[in-house]
Amino acid sequence: MSNFLTGYFIAHYTVLSRFNCIYDDMRAGDSHIVAQYRQLPQLTKRQKFRSELLSGFMWFWILWHCWHDSDAVLISGP
Repeated sequence: MSNFLTGYFIAHYTVLSRFNCIYDDMRAGDSHIVAQYRQLPQLTKRQKFRSELLSGFMWFWILWHCWHDSDAVLISGP
């Protein structure tokens, strides 16, 4: 029973401390984006960079496999 309670309090403390860190960041105004009614959310530079990097890797992967293994990508039939 003691181990159960210890684990419970440690987990509860961990969740609360993570929430407090997020709340402190939001209160400081560092990473919180204010929602606007009927408008798209504003993207940060970091989000745009990550999306461009991911889409660039996706197109590299598609074109690489089209060039090197086109039968697996472009199904030509049985």
